[in-house]
Amino acid sequence: LKGKAKNNFVLDEESQELLLRALIDGAPDRIFAKDRNFRYIFVNQSFAAYLGKNVEEIIGKDDSELGFSAELVFGDRNGLFRGIREEDRAVLAGEIVRNPYQAILFEGGKQHIFDTQKQPLCDAEGNIFAVLGFSREISQLQATEEARNQSQAKLQKITASVPGTVYQIDLYPDGSMAFSFVSAGCRELYEIEPEAAQEDFNVIVDMIHPEDRDDFLNSVTLSAENLQPWRWEGRIVTPSGKLKWVQGASQPELQASGEIVYYGLFTDISARKQAELKLQLYQQIFLKSNDAIAILDPQGYYLETNQAHTALLGYCASKLWGKTPANLMGEQAFASLMQSLAETGSYRGEKTFIKALQKGTVEVELSAFAVLNDAGNVVCYVSINRDITERKRAEEKLLLYREIFLNSNDAIVIIDADGFFLEQNPAHQTLLEYTDAELEAEASPLVAGECFSVIAKSLAKTG
Repeated sequence: LKGKAKNNFVLDEESQELLLRALIDGAPDRIFAKDRNFRYIFVNQSFAAYLGKNVEEIIGKDDSELGFSAELVFGDRNGLFRGIREEDRAVLAGEIVRNPYQAILFEGGKQHIFDTQKQPLCDAEGNIFAVLGFSREISQLQATEEARNQSQAKLQKITASVPGTVYQIDLYPDGSMAFSFVSAGCRELYEIEPEAAQEDFNVIVDMIHPEDRDDFLNSVTLSAENLQPWRWEGRIVTPSGKLKWVQGASQPELQASGEIVYYGLFTDISARKQAELKLQLYQQIFLKSNDAIAILDPQGYYLETNQAHTALLGYCASKLWGKTPANLMGEQAFASLMQSLAETGSYRGEKTFIKALQKGTVEVELSAFAVLNDAGNVVCYVSINRDITERKRAEEKLLLYREIFLNSNDAIVIIDADGFFLEQNPAHQTLLEYTDAELEAEASPLVAGECFSVIAKSLAKTG
């Protein structure tokens, strides 16, 4: 947040990106949600990385389709523990379920221990529509220690065990490079065996997208020259043809022999890149929406408005900075808006009058909601104004025409295309002495007699 004026803050693009990224990619825990058919409708990147899949490969599938064992999914036949499916059923029935020691055997024979909690996810009416789960790795220290022993202390340089490919790259004085260690995560990320990468460094380099390859090599060279931490982001194309975004990070260390060793990891950041793309799309939706949208800070001061807001009210965003909507909708209406947002997090006003710069008073349908951070604190408020002036005018005309229909001295009746009664005005009822119920029971030919066929033909021919 950057200060712009007293009691006024602006969410810059970087802050927006960080907020969205934090929701999708920032949590170290595995977060997931399943629908009532036990199919995944949401997973975060940590969850997907543990399965060695992209998020898209998981969405829409159940645990069995993702390769979890039948015993893990459906439970032990001897009843020693209930499986994932029975836990999910209990949550969909309203329970909060916690499994503090959930052992899962992954492909390759590696076992991970998780502390998992699941709870019901309800819609606005309180109906349970999904299972929301949080799973934390609790075998990290043990797994890290085993990895260190297997690699003969090579992984002691790694400060954390995270999803991805742990590696050691050796950069020799002649400029050549080689992997002296590549973790099993290489299979998930690059779709090759670790040994293949260790035998030929170019196997990994050749997967880098042609447009990003030179940038990768230049970044390694630059890092080697100044021995500064290395960080790179780029695209790879795996042997199966999948395009992935990868982030590489490591700390270079100069050895006595003159070679430079990089201890680090590669991680799949495709989900984050997709989130960044979504952010751009959301920005376009905000900017190009036909509804007048404004973003307010927690005190109700304007932060930003879209083009439709400017077109409706005549004020550009810079003219509204340091002000609240009270100047446009009145102090009492604004106080009611802020009170509702503070108490419920939302507001909806069927009919709100706002003073526009050139149009005078315009009638709008106003809705607003609070945007919260992970701690539950208000980041900002969003108000959406929809101009209903023309709709109200149309409704008023409809009422006027109905009054004319009801009070006309001419006998008027409305029938459908098949000749059945819909409505009559009082003058028609007085003239023919038929009640509405009687007309509903009769077809128009019986009421109008022989003339109806002539009328019907004329209507069909000329309207």
